[in-house]
Amino acid sequence: MDEIYKILHFNNADPNLYTIQFWADHFKITPASMRNMVNYIAYPLTDPETKQVTKILTFIDSELQNQMSQDLLPELNRETYFKYLETDYSKRMVEEHKDELGHFGRVGPTLALTEAEQKAGNLGEFLNNQVTAMIEDNSILEDIDAEISEITQS
Repeated sequence: MDEIYKILHFNNADPNLYTIQFWADHFKITPASMRNMVNYIAYPLTDPETKQVTKILTFIDSELQNQMSQDLLPELNRETYFKYLETDYSKRMVEEHKDELGHFGRVGPTLALTEAEQKAGNLGEFLNNQVTAMIEDNSILEDIDAEISEITQS
């Protein structure tokens, strides 16, 4: 148990250094076995005076997070590039014709843009903002939480 606490402590201090592979090499076991051991363990840290839990240490699998973020990155396909070009064109038109807004009809974006897409200055920022929007979408997690609470309350 002392080793698990140390693993969680060091991993929370620097998840990019103390990875699954690091600990698998250290203990001379397979990374899959190491991942199975640490994925389901949490260690509470308590305040010595109030005895209240201040933090719960869980293993931060930075390798898996990096792999997932690479898998989530939208590939630069024709549709994404055209959306970026249309977004860029819309922003330039609004900026160029801002004094004429309302005089000669509608001058605005030609498509509905998210707030993050409106702020993007180049193609890299545009793609990063799309990934961030996908990551921040908690609708699936909220549905899972609702189903779990529904099951536990019945």
